[in-house]
Amino acid sequence: MVRNFKRSITVLIVLILAASTFAFAAANTTVPSAVGYLAKVVDGYAVTAIVYDLTAADPTTIDGIKFTITPIDGDVLNAAKIVKLQYVGAGSWKTCTLVPGIAPIVAVTCDYSAAPIAASAVVTLNIVASSTLDP
Repeated sequence: MVRNFKRSITVLIVLILAASTFAFAAANTTVPSAVGYLAKVVDGYAVTAIVYDLTAADPTTIDGIKFTITPIDGDVLNAAKIVKLQYVGAGSWKTCTLVPGIAPIVAVTCDYSAAPIAASAVVTLNIVASSTLDP
């Protein structure tokens, strides 16, 4: 009986350690947006305040996606200098416009006004960011 109790305690401790390790690994998350997608995790950056600009003439289409991106470590030197976005559902990679905010926060705008995308096509966003510019 004592042996089963010790074994149960050992299993419980292993499960608690595994759960806490998973919690740290999943720390870079974003909240789902009102359009109904779940943003992908960008290692090293927190993506927040995601906004879909609906096309005025047809609110079922999106002519821009805006968000803020901040390095997880808060280091100004790691502020994003290039951000590319791809919406999963048929989108190609788009280089976005960056506007520095209060360092190291950067406001990002991805303009789709030339060819608005259907809101239903935006299932997931893939976001790639770098603190260095392409050579």
